[in-house]
Amino acid sequence: MLSQYIQNYKITSLLGEGGMAKVYLAHDSKFDTNVAIKLLNKEYTLNENIRKRFLAEAKSMFRMSHPNIIKVTDLIDEGDTVAFVMEYIQGETLKEYIERKRKLSDDEIKSIFSQMLDAVGYVHEQNLVHRDIKPSNFMISPKGNIKLMDFGIAKTTDPTSAEYTQTGTGVQMGTPMYMSPEQVRNIKEVTKSSDIYSLGVVLWQMVTGTKPYDTKTISSFDLQTKIVTEKLPLTYTFWDGIIEKATQKEVGQRFLDCASFSENIKGNNSKVTKTIDVDTNEHTVIEQVKPKESNIPKKEEEIKATKSPITENTRSKKSKWVIPVAICVLGLILFIFYFSKDKVDDKNQEFTKSVTDIDGNFYKTVVIGKQTWMKENLNVSRFRNGDLIPEVKTDEEWEKAGEMKQPAWCYYNNDPKNEKKYGKLYNWYAVKDSRGIAPEGYHVPKVNEWAILINFLGGEKDAGNKLKSKTGWLNNGNGSDESRFTGLPGGYRGDNGYYDGIGYHGYWWSSSEDSADYAWYRDLYYGYGNAYRSSLGKNFGFSVRCLRD
Repeated sequence: MLSQYIQNYKITSLLGEGGMAKVYLAHDSKFDTNVAIKLLNKEYTLNENIRKRFLAEAKSMFRMSHPNIIKVTDLIDEGDTVAFVMEYIQGETLKEYIERKRKLSDDEIKSIFSQMLDAVGYVHEQNLVHRDIKPSNFMISPKGNIKLMDFGIAKTTDPTSAEYTQTGTGVQMGTPMYMSPEQVRNIKEVTKSSDIYSLGVVLWQMVTGTKPYDTKTISSFDLQTKIVTEKLPLTYTFWDGIIEKATQKEVGQRFLDCASFSENIKGNNSKVTKTIDVDTNEHTVIEQVKPKESNIPKKEEEIKATKSPITENTRSKKSKWVIPVAICVLGLILFIFYFSKDKVDDKNQEFTKSVTDIDGNFYKTVVIGKQTWMKENLNVSRFRNGDLIPEVKTDEEWEKAGEMKQPAWCYYNNDPKNEKKYGKLYNWYAVKDSRGIAPEGYHVPKVNEWAILINFLGGEKDAGNKLKSKTGWLNNGNGSDESRFTGLPGGYRGDNGYYDGIGYHGYWWSSSEDSADYAWYRDLYYGYGNAYRSSLGKNFGFSVRCLRD
């Protein structure tokens, strides 16, 4: 019988169970928060291979640091108690979500599947193949946020790793319905392409609302034969081309990676519409087109009709006032030009020398729609009242600052060389401190103010490319910088003090909280043109951009 407590964790209920382990909901008394605990069944704790594989899963997940992957926070390996602790996500599995809703809408699929590709692509970057991609291994929150979980049979692709042969090569692993042909054949070298095949099968299921094979009526042999020899049935939707590409029987004919898969998802639109009106409550982007004037000469009667009925006498009297009024207007323009705080370059709508923080740092700004944004990340070390924001270098001190809900900042990797290009990283407690972190006349944007920016630039699926800088992103993942926001991939600092993401991720805080422990942020990623919105722990370290009051 399971003890009511495992170390500092009080077990409250069973969330689910598999063949070798159970997952429990528990309360972390140390941090006063709910967590999920995956506990290896006691009959397997003495099996050396299973125990090693279970611990390898925990270590693989602990190394993951991505908004769409479940985060492991603790490992317990004491006698016959082998478990690891994860963040607890309220919601349901994607399997349950599909069973409840059946066919998903095209917009839902694009939103959900883009996050799935983001997560799996990140796993591949860490030299891992998940090998068990299926709907039940993704959690979806009530707000539509996706989290990948269960790395129980993940396989490293790095031959120099000590874990390279730990899960065994030449051994068939995975869930039969979602296996790739090479997994069915027990091919020794299973690569990231196998995960791409499985993602294609999951996409088919999201489009149709049903499973591609009825495992209750066909044998395992027949199922494996179908996987190796037969294409998935057509859905008769515009998704068929993408599904067929992802589920090609030959590895070399599939999408090269998750990034190219995502590009095809992003570009696969059945309809393209332009908004010509605006709902100010929804901040819809306006694309007004001014009609071109006709080059056809007007008739003499039309020309006469357009002339003002003002008499020559009246015109003469009014002309006496033209010069004095013009002089006054010109003087007013010159006054504004020379004495206004903000100098504007009409060509690119950028302000120069208009923002200075308390440390004396100057920031360029840019007008995007009706908002004026800082064009550079915040780099201040003091609050507006002069109090220092503590610089935190060690992992232990960073974690403690988060536990104590105290403000903190750092350079990425504690390297001041990153200051000029990326600015500083701040935890959310610095962002929301009442002493004020933004320069005078500016503030850290709320989540709805970020939404105004994103909507003005075409929505989450298109805005990211327009916000990213033209250079600086890895693997040619640069943007167009059409907005002149010039977003750079400054990376982040995790809740435990680790650094990650520089070169391929840019994270920016909002000043809005999602819950007592989480706050909203925006994320740009080198692989996609999206501008994601999600929430993470307030003890993470992200970049900050400020918005004019």
